[in-house]
Amino acid sequence: MKSGTWVLIAAGGLMACAAAGWRLSQFRTSEKSGPVAVSSGSVTAPAQATTKEASAPEPAEKEPAPGDNPRVVKWVFSAAAGVEMARNEVTLDAYKMCYHAGACSLDGVDSVVYKRGGAHYQGSCHWNDYQPDHADIFDRMNPMNCVSVSDAEAFCDWVGGRLPTYAEWVAEATNGGQRAYPWGNEKPSCERAVVLDDPMEPGCGKHWWKVCSKPLGNSASGLCDMIGNVSEYVSKDGGYFEVGGSDVKGFEELESANLLRGSAVGSDQRDDRFGFRCVRNPVPR
Repeated sequence: MKSGTWVLIAAGGLMACAAAGWRLSQFRTSEKSGPVAVSSGSVTAPAQATTKEASAPEPAEKEPAPGDNPRVVKWVFSAAAGVEMARNEVTLDAYKMCYHAGACSLDGVDSVVYKRGGAHYQGSCHWNDYQPDHADIFDRMNPMNCVSVSDAEAFCDWVGGRLPTYAEWVAEATNGGQRAYPWGNEKPSCERAVVLDDPMEPGCGKHWWKVCSKPLGNSASGLCDMIGNVSEYVSKDGGYFEVGGSDVKGFEELESANLLRGSAVGSDQRDDRFGFRCVRNPVPR
């Protein structure tokens, strides 16, 4: 052969080997399943499995139930009454929370009209706290007024309670019959209660006060304003009464006998002198 022929044969062999090598690179022999196709390009190694699971997202912070929220109601156990009673009369702020939760109504709580001697008088309802000229009266911590018994029951149901019975209220107000008044046997005064002061000044000259403004008038269990500020709804004999007196009750009207007797009210009656507090059966600790 000529030398040129050997060159051609050698070149052909190299090309054949190269072609064969490329084809073989397309397959890998598996003992179990035979030839397996693999990519001829670059291969990225799979991420190593981890035994640590991804952290679960933090649970959303749960809003406290209204009955467990001290901004809405502060429960105090009354040994004399055998129930837990709200420390203070329900405030405007707390009632607003109930309204925004969809559990309380606004119907009628912003307007009360009295008819006296042929004239009409507009009551001072605390819901109207947006009125600039009443800013000193309608504080959000004032007791809620102008509510009906039905409104009060709706609120108490929302917080997991109810209105107190007359017997429960009197038991706490007298410490089981041991006191003439929540604070003791001393007669009412502006040091202890928000009532009608001399000379004829409602609420000791300030009309309504923020709840718990008269700590000297607290009951044996620490309840505020059981006398004065607004009178409070209680259930009695299948009906309802208002007890405790309000900011327009004079000292002589607050003699314990009159005070504890109370006055009957209708379930839909409204008055800017009427408010309420709630009670509930003791919660197991």
